[in-house]
Amino acid sequence: MAHLDDPNEISAKAFEIAQTAAPYLAKGAAFLPPGYAPLAGAVVAILHGMLGYPPRILWSFKPPERARFLISSKYALDLQALRDQGKQLGKP
Repeated sequence: MAHLDDPNEISAKAFEIAQTAAPYLAKGAAFLPPGYAPLAGAVVAILHGMLGYPPRILWSFKPPERARFLISSKYALDLQALRDQGKQLGKP
């Protein structure tokens, strides 16, 4: 388990997750990032570097009537499409 106050341990864990996920993502799978935002951001950045494009991100949500979170591939975020749209906006 990475200590959340140690950037080196978070980076090491991010590389471990990315190396495990990359072969599946290269075959078209989508990615459900870890819940801790700094770790999730690091993993996505590493995967972008490994794959040459950002991974599709699965959407997780908790309906009010359920006790557990659900994962929906219907609402997967296409980070490459969002990146392309952002580039059209130009720099601030």
